[in-house]
Amino acid sequence: MTNLLFLMVKPWSLHHAGDVLIEFDKAGKRLREAYIEKMPLEFIAKHYEDHKDRHYFNPMILDHQDKSSLIAVYRGSLDNMLAIKEKIRKRFSYDISPHPDYKRDAIHTSRNDFEFVNELIIWGSYLR
Repeated sequence: MTNLLFLMVKPWSLHHAGDVLIEFDKAGKRLREAYIEKMPLEFIAKHYEDHKDRHYFNPMILDHQDKSSLIAVYRGSLDNMLAIKEKIRKRFSYDISPHPDYKRDAIHTSRNDFEFVNELIIWGSYLR
């Protein structure tokens, strides 16, 4: 099964961006990528909208505000790309305190077509 996947390398993991892209390049074809110098607060809030009722929402979006990120779009086997996601997260993510429910994941990816389209609505202007 071939699908599209949205990938975001989070600010605190940009120094691993090369390793992340190499791993995803093994699982799919990179169609586009963009470097975001300063992520706007309104984009981050939309990106994490599903978490808006969680106690860590505000610290989480402020953790991203005005920081750099790398985003990319891939085409390939969704199962293979999601397996790479878990491998990368295990290798480069870490918990932060005082927010034990909020983990500083190294990357974010879409998990299905609905999420992919939603990510493009939010971040697509950077990928043109």
